[in-house]
Amino acid sequence: MCFNKKFIFRANVSNILLVTIKKNVKQFLGLKSLMSTFVFLFIVNVTFSQENDRLLSRQLAEIAVLTDQNKITDEAIKAAKKALIDDFGVSFAGFYSPGVQEVLDQEKYFGGTSQATVWIDGTMLAAPDAAFVNSVFIHALDLDDIHIPSITHITSVVVPAAFAVGQEQNATGREVLEAIILGIEISGRLGREYHARKTHGAFLPTSIIGGFGATAASCRLLGLSVEQTMDAFGIFYAHASGNRQALIDNTLTKRIQPAIASRAGVVSAYFAQKGISGPHHIFLSKRGLFCIYGGEAEPSPTYKTDIDGKRDHFEIEQLAFKKYACCGAGHPAIEAAIELAERNKISLKDIDNIEIFVGIGGLVGVPWNPSSENLHVAAQFCAPYEVVSAIKNKRFGPAEITNKMIEEDFEVSEISKKVIIRDRPEGRKQKVVITLKDGTVLENDKNIHEKFFTKDYMSYNDIIKKFRGNLSFSELISDDRANLLLKGIEEIQDEININDFVDEHLKIMNI
Repeated sequence: MCFNKKFIFRANVSNILLVTIKKNVKQFLGLKSLMSTFVFLFIVNVTFSQENDRLLSRQLAEIAVLTDQNKITDEAIKAAKKALIDDFGVSFAGFYSPGVQEVLDQEKYFGGTSQATVWIDGTMLAAPDAAFVNSVFIHALDLDDIHIPSITHITSVVVPAAFAVGQEQNATGREVLEAIILGIEISGRLGREYHARKTHGAFLPTSIIGGFGATAASCRLLGLSVEQTMDAFGIFYAHASGNRQALIDNTLTKRIQPAIASRAGVVSAYFAQKGISGPHHIFLSKRGLFCIYGGEAEPSPTYKTDIDGKRDHFEIEQLAFKKYACCGAGHPAIEAAIELAERNKISLKDIDNIEIFVGIGGLVGVPWNPSSENLHVAAQFCAPYEVVSAIKNKRFGPAEITNKMIEEDFEVSEISKKVIIRDRPEGRKQKVVITLKDGTVLENDKNIHEKFFTKDYMSYNDIIKKFRGNLSFSELISDDRANLLLKGIEEIQDEININDFVDEHLKIMNI
């Protein structure tokens, strides 16, 4: 049973009152039988559970649409700009990634009202469709940020929705930034509690949780009321979906799941604006998100403590950024391998064998399969390939995972097939052990939580460097225009119209 007495008795009625009612229920109601008592208590429990669930939905809605702009800190604004720099950079790098142009071509074929811009390409589409395509751009290389407390690629869902609705509403840059910050706040608060309580990892939290953020950002930009926003959350819950099978099967669907949620968030807000009602008891009930999507482990969240608790930061400040174009689970082993290669000045021809302690199975602990239908995706989720490529190239970026590079680099592919995968030695550590042909054994380990995916893992200057590298890889934009885009992001909160920003900086091909 997904809602339980321990949670129910933390509802907005004191435990003492409930105990008193239980002990004196016959006196209170004149009930004549023990069965009647049980029926009454069941009704009381369900009522309190539903009320707490509705309060949670309301509280999230109030954060989304009632938070005063003066409450949004300079730190949150700076974090939002940092996220935009990264998102636009990875979008340029992913523009010609496998599957992306096919998505764009299909959306152009569908057509529709011209409301929002497809970045880089410049085509105008309906707002939900523009959000969809731009989300695919961001997530195409798996090089976008991660909100670690919720393990979600959160901006790939929220940012495209906010830009699309912002354009349709002719919003200012400041308004779009606020919507992004508060959309991420909703997904962040909800997602950290879902992650802390989930019982398995089969569902994809990026799309399931991230879509509530896209909905919240859209509602704020549309000027919806709290009740309408609660309806929109309920409408999105009807869309909520996403699982990891696309990743396990190495398919291109992996990169469009956040886009599905981004588009659904936009649609949900517009439907609510039109008066479509949505359920409000969507998080904690037997048919709610935490139960259905495996987030029912104890303790269940309460709106007054876990979700609505006082914070000294905004969730957007907790974003971590990737250095390598692959699943985050492979980052420690990649960095350990690069350090070994650089420190000992070794190349692949010096190596007899490689062992990696990343955990057998899971997201990246799988053998390299050079016959995979989608080599690009297979390389991003295979620690053996990532480590061998990193030893050779001293990096693992967009250039290392193009299908052409993978097909032509026979040396990396052959050695990757021979890498031995072992379980991690302890805790969250990953270790790389290299035995050289002269018998020398080199090893290095990295702890995921000591350094990787903290908010300080990549500094602002690191993000700028990554941004420039991504744009250089894309060959879509000059250095001068890249500098203008960076300047535009820095000034985006200065009441510039978001359509002017997009027209000046993100319409690259359709000028």
